[in-house]
Parts: sequence; structure tokens; C-alpha cells
Amino acid sequence: TRFAAALRADYDGPEAMTSYTFNGTMTHLIDSIDGSGNVTYKAPTEITEQNGYEVYSSASYYNTYKFFEEIYKNKYYETSKSFNEGVSHSDAQSLFLLSKAFGGNTDIGMLVEGLYWVNEAKPTFEEMESGFQGASLKERNLKVMPLPKASADMIGQKTTLVDSLNQLAFISAYVSEEKKELAKTFLRFCSTQQSLEEFLTETGLTRNYKVDYSNVYEQLSPYSKSVVDMLRSCDYIMPQSSAEVFRKNYSALYRDYEMGTTADPDPMIAIKDGKTAIQLFNEVKNKYNATSWQALL
Repeated sequence: TRFAAALRADYDGPEAMTSYTFNGTMTHLIDSIDGSGNVTYKAPTEITEQNGYEVYSSASYYNTYKFFEEIYKNKYYETSKSFNEGVSHSDAQSLFLLSKAFGGNTDIGMLVEGLYWVNEAKPTFEEMESGFQGASLKERNLKVMPLPKASADMIGQKTTLVDSLNQLAFISAYVSEEKKELAKTFLRFCSTQQSLEEFLTETGLTRNYKVDYSNVYEQLSPYSKSVVDMLRSCDYIMPQSSAEVFRKNYSALYRDYEMGTTADPDPMIAIKDGKTAIQLFNEVKNKYNATSWQALL
């Protein structure tokens, strides 16, 4: 679902923020799709909190479902381990990394993951480094790949990323004033230039700050360099909002749930079970209407 949300945000570009703020113009909302897949679009539509349900008719939903449908129909995935609940995220990371050493039928070219995966996979990197030459993170030419564009005319457009995890911190209101000041001091320390640089070099991750990483760039692995390069050239969407309807209905409107429909919370599983992209789009387009949205308001 997070990969789906990433594809959707990249299609919509900066307009994707309208799905959270309910304040802006959407330029590619779909009116209908016929049985042959021919799309009829609406005129550019001004979105407010009153008609926020319109965002679910964005072509970004349909194109994301189509992409998933293409992957599944053509078996562009590791067929023996995917859709297997016995395979954890760390198992998938290890299968991907070890495929370099064992090759053959287990050769895997890409891993769908959040940027945090290289830090989670440290034990596998360390194990491989001791057993295989050139297998450390710094020696392997692993990089973040740009998300595929939905059509040829979109190639070359700027990448738009959506935040996968809320990087938030809170200080308890119940601690003593002295501890509150210490906690604030610690949070400030964690957000200094030096700490943010150390965080990147240690974990391969960045935090939600605009930072110039020139001082440490040459020390980074090819993977972390590709992360920094991508962040230097992309647009960025934060799935948060001060819109009242969003705050009141956070669990329903938050990114992890926006791609699912009432009948099918997980679009990839739905496609595996026989749903088409058109069926899923019609479901999500009708997830809310003027009446049910009024209840959210």
C-alpha cells in the first residue's frame, strides 16, 4: 500500500497535497472509464473541504492500479516468495541481497522498500561481508531507482516523493520542568547539522530537514549518495494537514489507507484475487460521495 501511495503521489506531483489539505485545484480527475479502458476526464476542479471526496477520482489511482495489474499479470515479481505471509520484510531484504551471491533462479533485480531498508538489513550486509568479496554496503552498487512514469509524455517530469513514516517527536507534559528543558535540548541536538550528517552516514537515512550534505557526501555508500541525489532534485509531499476534516478522520484519510477501497483495503491482494484496475478505480472513486463525506465533515 505504501508503494501504491508513492506511485499515486508521483503521478499527481505537487497536486497530491490537495488530497490532504483539501485546498487546491486537481487537473486530472476522471469522470468515467469504459470497458475498453478509454478515459473521460473532468474539467480542472477546485477542491475544498466540502467536496473533498472528488480527490478519489484522480487518474493517479487508476494508473497505480493499472501498474499493479501489469506486474501481476506478467509475473514481474519473485513468484515463490511474494504473497507469502511467512516471509517477513527482513527475509525479503536478505533474499534480495543474497541473490547476488547465489544467482540462477533466485536472482532478484529490485526490492520495493522504504529508504530505511539498508539500516534494517545491516545483519545481512555484515554476514555477507565476512563471506563474500565486495559484498559490503559501500562496495555494492545499490541505488534508489526513480518510480516509473504512467505514460511516455510524463518521462522527464520531476519525481515527487511522499513521506512514508511520520518523523515526529513529543515531550510528555507530565515530566518536571527541568526534564522538559533537557528533552528540548536533546531534540535540538538531534537536529543540528552535525547530528543530521552523522545520522545519514550511520543509517543511510535522512530526516525531514533541508540539509546540505556536501561535507559527508564522499564518505557515503553508492546507495546513500543516490538518496541524497534524489532528494536534491525532487518535489516532496507530507501526508499531513491542518484541514479539520483530515484531523477529525485521520485514520480513514491517512496515506496507508487512501489506496484501499471499502471492499478491498489492499489493492495488490485484490488484483491477485481477480479484480481489475477499472473495478478498483470505480470502487475508490465511489468510496465517498456528497452524503457520506458530509458525515465525515
